[in-house]
Amino acid sequence: MVSEWGNGEKKLWLAVIGRALKDLDSTDWRIRDEARAFLTRPSRDLYMVCDLVGFDAQAVMEAARHMEDLGESERRVYLRSLIDEED
Repeated sequence: MVSEWGNGEKKLWLAVIGRALKDLDSTDWRIRDEARAFLTRPSRDLYMVCDLVGFDAQAVMEAARHMEDLGESERRVYLRSLIDEED
């Protein structure tokens, strides 16, 4: 399915996953809870987004759960290893 999409669309969906991962570290509990729900619970939306960018949804959920177990500084290092932080 990704082959039907242009590079821009793939970058958009990668950014969605990246933003959700960053939001796991938010100081706003609502943002953090929404990100946690999206990234750690199986859903049609998560599987669709992961499929569009070629990620294993189970691996994304495991990475998000692992982030929750880390301290703040370790979480930031782990996050940088998962996504390209350009902003």
